Amino acid sequence: MKPSVPLASCQTPSGETLECIAHDADIYLYLDRQPICSTRAHEPEAALARAGCYRVSQYRNPQILLAGIGLGHCLHEVLAIAPPKASISLSEPLKALIEWNRTLLGEDNKRALQDDRLSLHTKPVGALLKNSTIKFDAIMISDDPGLTRAANNTLRACAAHLNPKGLLCIKASRDDVGRIRGIIRTCNLHTCILPVGARPGARTRTHAIVCAAARPDFLPESIG
Repeated sequence: MKPSVPLASCQTPSGETLECIAHDADIYLYLDRQPICSTRAHEPEAALARAGCYRVSQYRNPQILLAGIGLGHCLHEVLAIAPPKASISLSEPLKALIEWNRTLLGEDNKRALQDDRLSLHTKPVGALLKNSTIKFDAIMISDDPGLTRAANNTLRACAAHLNPKGLLCIKASRDDVGRIRGIIRTCNLHTCILPVGARPGARTRTHAIVCAAARPDFLPESIG
């Protein structure tokens, strides 16, 4: 068995330890020794982007908000889908995680952070939205270590900054789906659940994308 190699670590604002670890040819993120994402099993992050960008092709210059960079898979997919005149805001309060994407995760991640459509904000999404007047056409929440503790305020702030025809999507573990859906329903939004496996074609659905919109016909029927 090949050994795991610690590459870097940092403390989150809530005191947890986030670690970046290499094993064989893959990179893993661990939060207090619990894996949260990897380059080996990144389909939930890619699916979040495909679901969240379900309607962006209808806009010439859509406003897109992404909360959490993780290992960059969701960002890569959003950049591939979003039109040339899109404005993409990325909220990532962990500066170390941004730096790992620039220095540890390859040239593709470094180039993604240099995309002209991208605005990078080193603050939690709730704080970013507090004084914002922007109404977003697509909001995606992925790999935000603070989400569990601040879920109510974060999700309600996102709902309040959603374009009337916009779409809010959250990547959730199976255990979190009910809680997240319950919070969103208090915001008078319709929801749907799109199960997703860790890898393309996987039979076991380890995660789900919770989608929310003002009208049920604005919701995606499947992950593209």
